Amino acid sequence: MNFVVEHQMPRLVLSIDGGKGAVLQGEVLHWKLRVRNVGSAPTDNLLIKSNYPWLYLCDDTLVGSVNSAVASSCGITGTLMKLPLSKAIEPGEVQEYTLKVRAGGGGRQSLNLIMKYEKSEKNLSDVTKKERFVMKSISFTVYPSINIFALCKPSCIIAGEYILSMEVS
Repeated sequence: MNFVVEHQMPRLVLSIDGGKGAVLQGEVLHWKLRVRNVGSAPTDNLLIKSNYPWLYLCDDTLVGSVNSAVASSCGITGTLMKLPLSKAIEPGEVQEYTLKVRAGGGGRQSLNLIMKYEKSEKNLSDVTKKERFVMKSISFTVYPSINIFALCKPSCIIAGEYILSMEVS
C-alpha cells in the first residue's frame, strides 16, 4: 500500500447559527450555515447529505437561478444536494447559506449534515480525487400539531419539470 502526503489541502469547518430551540410540527426552521475554509488550498464541488427530506439551502448573495442548492436525491432517508458556488472557496474565505428545514415528527430531533468537498485542481491531468468529509449536527424539540404541507421543487432528472410533495401530519 502506498501513501502520498498532500501538503496543500482544503479543510472546511461548518457552523450553524440562529433557529429556535423548540417548534411546532410542520414549522419551518431557519438557520445560517457558514462554511469556512481553514485549510491551505481552495475547495469546490461541495455535496451535502442530510437526514431530513425537507431541507432547502440557498446562498443569499447570489442572484438568479444559481442561488439555490440543487437536490440530486430527495427521499424519506434525507436529501443529497450540490451546493451553489459561483467560485471555489479560497483558504480563509467564508460562504454563508440560508438553511431551511421543515420540522417533522415530535419530540427531540437532530439534523445531521455530512458534507463532501474536493480540492480545486488547476491541473486537469491529475485524475486522482482529493476529497474530504465534515459532519455537523444540531438538535431541537418538535411539539406535535396537525399540519398540511406542500413543496414544489424542480426535477433533477428532467429540465422544466417539477415535483410536488405533500405531507399531512
